[in-house]
Amino acid sequence: MAGGIRYAQTMRMYMIFIGCVVAIGAVAQTQVYESVGSDGVVEFTDQPSSSAKSITVTPNVVTMPESPAVSASTTEQTDTPVNEPTYTTVSITAPKDDEAIRSNAGNFAATAVVEPGLLNDDKIQWLLDGEVVPGATTTFLSLRNVDRGTHSIVLQVVNTKGDVVKSSETVTFHLLRFAGGGGGP
Repeated sequence: MAGGIRYAQTMRMYMIFIGCVVAIGAVAQTQVYESVGSDGVVEFTDQPSSSAKSITVTPNVVTMPESPAVSASTTEQTDTPVNEPTYTTVSITAPKDDEAIRSNAGNFAATAVVEPGLLNDDKIQWLLDGEVVPGATTTFLSLRNVDRGTHSIVLQVVNTKGDVVKSSETVTFHLLRFAGGGGGP
């Protein structure tokens, strides 16, 4: 049974090959006629007419250049990656740099853009005041109960080794919270 299927597949491929050879031969031998209309427009056709003259069309032949011989020196690995994809954009879109955020509960959110999206097995990490925020691995960061004052955030794209591939600019923001205090008469 398997031999019959293999024979049928081989014959099908053989017939397709023969059909391609015949089609290429037919195209290569097609007769083309050129005629100029009364309005001066040149027309090319495969249909002969009394005013058309036969022209010879040579088929385009495309040849691939030979690949250079590979020597031992060209096969050595280099430290420079060739055509490795890169990130065009890694930036924080909110909050804006030097923005004041009022939140008496100390909550705030940040958003970012990474284009063209994560490549390879890269991951996202956020830094708040220079420290990695655990579990923050998307382009949206939401934090609660952050102390009042001036803070900085950075979004980083890191590879599987933990090396920083690309980083956003540092964004500084000021979290305003009710200080509470007391005193007074």
